[in-house]
Amino acid sequence: MTVSASEFKRTMSRWLSGVSIVTTRVGELRAGLTVSAFFSASLDPPLIAVCLDRQAKTLPVLLESGYFAINVLSLTQRGYSDRFASKHDEHRRFDGVPLLEAPHCHSPLLAEAVAHLDCKLYATHDVGDHALCVGEVLWTQSSEEEPLGFFRGRYQAVAPIDGGE
Repeated sequence: MTVSASEFKRTMSRWLSGVSIVTTRVGELRAGLTVSAFFSASLDPPLIAVCLDRQAKTLPVLLESGYFAINVLSLTQRGYSDRFASKHDEHRRFDGVPLLEAPHCHSPLLAEAVAHLDCKLYATHDVGDHALCVGEVLWTQSSEEEPLGFFRGRYQAVAPIDGGE
């Protein structure tokens, strides 16, 4: 039995996820795209994994660079999610986007993101129409800002149900 793409997307929309932007660069060429999921793959060494569409223009830049960053978006950064998800004007995605000054990091970091993970590419694996990119985490930073969520095809705020942490 085969699951249709539309049925699969509808079912997966029931999974509440955070919203992040994967960024990378080679020289002055910056690239990035919105992803709805990445995950911790190992604590020792610290590894994360993210899937990128093999047709995405960001993927070859990431592979050439050997480095990438995850920028976990805050509630106030919804517009960045839309911008970096659109295939229109990909070469202008970073225009006017404030970047964090972190000279020791290898990839562009979006200012005011909830969290940043600067990673060295550890492994890649073909998984269907995507590439699973595993990164060794070299540096992190996080804040107390509220993260942007995505559920049932809509942006969401994430709130604790008990009022605590």
